[in-house]
Amino acid sequence: MANHTDNGTVPPFYNTPTQPHKPPVDDRKRHGLSLITMVLGWVTLTLAMVGGAKLLWDILSDGLKLEGLTAKVISLGLTFLLGWIVSIVCIRTFGNLVLPLIINTYVFLTASGILVLYARVVYKLYMEVFNPDAHYLRYSVAIGIGFAVLVGLHLLIEDHDLRPFSIPFLIGGVMHLSGMVMHYVFMNGSQKNIGGDVYFFGLVMLISLLMLAHFGIFNLPRKIIAHFFAKNGHALQPGKQES
Repeated sequence: MANHTDNGTVPPFYNTPTQPHKPPVDDRKRHGLSLITMVLGWVTLTLAMVGGAKLLWDILSDGLKLEGLTAKVISLGLTFLLGWIVSIVCIRTFGNLVLPLIINTYVFLTASGILVLYARVVYKLYMEVFNPDAHYLRYSVAIGIGFAVLVGLHLLIEDHDLRPFSIPFLIGGVMHLSGMVMHYVFMNGSQKNIGGDVYFFGLVMLISLLMLAHFGIFNLPRKIIAHFFAKNGHALQPGKQES
């Protein structure tokens, strides 16, 4: 049965051809910017992580000279900072869902690297080859930077929880205490480095307990980041302008 219209008769079951749906221009720009910032953030963070792994290797192999430490830390710090800024814009403004998965992997790798570094310190103390003149500063800086990177990556992802990562550090602390008992009580080892044992054990345990207790230490930077992107993030999107 035909349908009558103002322009004439239309055959039954005839559908007017429709144009294929195209996403709005702003959406295409948004997806493009999301992809570009994801690649830039990933490449820059990866460069910082690889450089940090090389620095960690130098520290573990005692091939790092203290006079070169400052330049290495500054160059890696600037690289990580740029990657962090690009990544947080990619995640918080453009809503990228892939980059957080990559960052979660980097969080795991960073925590693993800190544990390896802590194990190296315990080994040197146990074997009585710990050099207080060099190793206190060297390993303190490395562990501190490692935890700073861990927190920085943690802040990139909304609602990320660091508490599960504190468990391996607590287990490492128990193993450290076991080594101290074996070394000083059962083996009557030299007591000259007991201060190093106490110092590094206390340093790692303090940080891990703060992570486990979840006192909300990082709530303030989280709120600052969330407020900034809630207020200014729309200005970074295509076609959006601040009023």
